[in-house]
Amino acid sequence: VAFGLISALLGAFGHNWVHQPQYRYWSYLSLDTIGFSSTGWFREHVLQHHMYTNTPWDNHFRGTEPFLVCDPTARRSYLQSTITPYINPLILTFGLYGNYLAHLLDLLKGREEWARPTKVLLPLNIVLMLSRWGLLRGALLTYTWTAVLSVWYFSLALMNHNAEHCMDVDARNGATDFGEAQLQS
Repeated sequence: VAFGLISALLGAFGHNWVHQPQYRYWSYLSLDTIGFSSTGWFREHVLQHHMYTNTPWDNHFRGTEPFLVCDPTARRSYLQSTITPYINPLILTFGLYGNYLAHLLDLLKGREEWARPTKVLLPLNIVLMLSRWGLLRGALLTYTWTAVLSVWYFSLALMNHNAEHCMDVDARNGATDFGEAQLQS
């Protein structure tokens, strides 16, 4: 649990550092070492998410579908409207693995560069935990730290961009400039 909390803090700092070119090294250190991709995060978060926050062009907009629907205009199925909101924390426990897998597939498809060897750190951590603590306890410890990291990290992001004022599509569409649109989303 403590390792998960520390990793979540590290990820939060990495999220902030990836926005600032002079601190990019720190984003490598903090995001890449816990299983995220600082390169992918920069491309997807800074260059796409911040430019098109809470619009269909925002890659975060559909990132949790089909489990969690963030589009305020989308129709939700019975499962999406009545069941998944209550199991949201359980779904989010797999956030790190989903993010890692998405970036690994991008690497394998040639859409992301093998810029740093840090992509092996998460699998290495898992292997070391399993070899040290055995299959059951090692898997449980690994799941625990990644679940704590994922729930905290992704809950903050979802709460930030899915607050009630962010769902006011008319206000967002009526914004007169980029800054006002960002405040609405």
